[in-house]
Amino acid sequence: MENLKVYLYNFKLEELEKVRCLGGYSLEERQIDFDDRSNLEPDIPALFIIRNAPNSTELWNYIRMVRARKMNAAFLLMITRQDFALLYGACQNGITAVLMEPASRHELEGQIERCLNRIDEVTQTLHDRALLEEYEYEKRQQITERLLSHILEKPEEVEFMLPEINKRYNMKLGKYHYQTFVISVNRAELCNKTSHFLKEVALLAIHTLGLAKEMILGYKEPYGLIGIVYYGRDMLLMERKEDFLLLWRKIMALQEYYGEFQVTLSVGNAVKTIGEVSDSLLRAAFSQEYRMTTGEFALFAEEFQEPKAIDEYVPERKIRELLRYVTLGEVRHVNTWFLEFYQNTEPKFMEYPPAFAKFCWEVYRLSAQNQTEKSVAIPEWKFFKLQHIFDGKERNRALETLLLEICHMMQQEAAEDQDVAAQAIAYMKVHYAEPINLEEMAEECGLSTSYFSKKFKEQTGEKYIDVLTDIRIREAQRLLGTTDTPVAEIVEEVGYCDDKHFRRLFHKVTGMNPLEYRKKIRSENE
Repeated sequence: MENLKVYLYNFKLEELEKVRCLGGYSLEERQIDFDDRSNLEPDIPALFIIRNAPNSTELWNYIRMVRARKMNAAFLLMITRQDFALLYGACQNGITAVLMEPASRHELEGQIERCLNRIDEVTQTLHDRALLEEYEYEKRQQITERLLSHILEKPEEVEFMLPEINKRYNMKLGKYHYQTFVISVNRAELCNKTSHFLKEVALLAIHTLGLAKEMILGYKEPYGLIGIVYYGRDMLLMERKEDFLLLWRKIMALQEYYGEFQVTLSVGNAVKTIGEVSDSLLRAAFSQEYRMTTGEFALFAEEFQEPKAIDEYVPERKIRELLRYVTLGEVRHVNTWFLEFYQNTEPKFMEYPPAFAKFCWEVYRLSAQNQTEKSVAIPEWKFFKLQHIFDGKERNRALETLLLEICHMMQQEAAEDQDVAAQAIAYMKVHYAEPINLEEMAEECGLSTSYFSKKFKEQTGEKYIDVLTDIRIREAQRLLGTTDTPVAEIVEEVGYCDDKHFRRLFHKVTGMNPLEYRKKIRSENE
């Protein structure tokens, strides 16, 4: 049964009980308040029945606002035969149907049926347009991402080439009135350029931010999904806010399909020119950190203070000192540096939450500067994973863990021949519960897959998969002998997703199945 929201003014839902054309709908009632726009949901068809409303600016403004935000809506205006001002206003504002009162039930049914036919037509059109937009989205994605990069890196060139860009790519960009937004998710696996989740989020943005004349979307590390919105004229801040809040709620509704996640939607300040878009984007990115102090996940940069430099909290020389310790493999000094940081510096970040993100980015930036053979290099993909940790304190500790991991690697590295096997085995012992493959192991050691396999075999006489299997089976033996954990859970805890494959390997190594092994160990202990 199809849902239909019925918005009423001076009208009761009971009066629709015997209307035959509504028999196939599940009706949900809403009372109309011309000053309240918060209960409008663009995705669900809506019928507005307004009886004896005053001919006022508030009425017509409300109807125009609804028509702009809900295409799949129809209006039935019920007026007295003498109210020609309302009739004139209805003609001017494109009201779907007008009913002169007093009217018979047959007349009421006829006008409601007319409204429903209108809703059905628009709903089908919207469905067809959504399919077309998805197809067009795929076609335009490469173009918009290139354009996005140019706007951020060479705004003057883009501004100069606007007429040609509009002509070539069928866009409507102008010189003035832009705004940016950043959408971040706390689950890294949902965020990559080929992610279906990101495509759905992008299409939701296109449909929801209907007041925009043009929108450029793309995924940029370490921001997340970013959008540049062109309005073409000044828009009321309240209208923009309502649209962005609605977009956040729609994205959160995707949890039904993708499991639990949290989304931060931050909106940059409105700017006049393309040249100011980068500053707006940075403000949007850093304003995300205020979720830790406000508890809100839809944030507007205009409501927060102007950006500050990270130097006010952590001088660059202190960060360079930390990276020097990591390069030299001085684990003790790295631990001491972070201990002091947690005690004296991190508490100040709560006064200015963007400092959490700025500190993390500054560590990465300085590590990438002037790299030499013996300098620390933070793996890009590992750094980007940190950006999906929403809690700043937790992100700082994950950064410390990453730097200590690199520090240990630098400490163990020999002048010319790094002990590949020791590094790989140390990694396996920590990450055995995760899906590990040859490419990941080679990347962890900074080698090609073929060279990693060769060095590992030279130094151990075994293949890496055999050593990994041994580590996992030993852990399974420990859990079987010391806990009551069911075998199915142990299979997952030691890194396997196929129960039959695990049992086959376990029998090959121990000569017993898991339950036999548990029974044997317990009898020996007794």
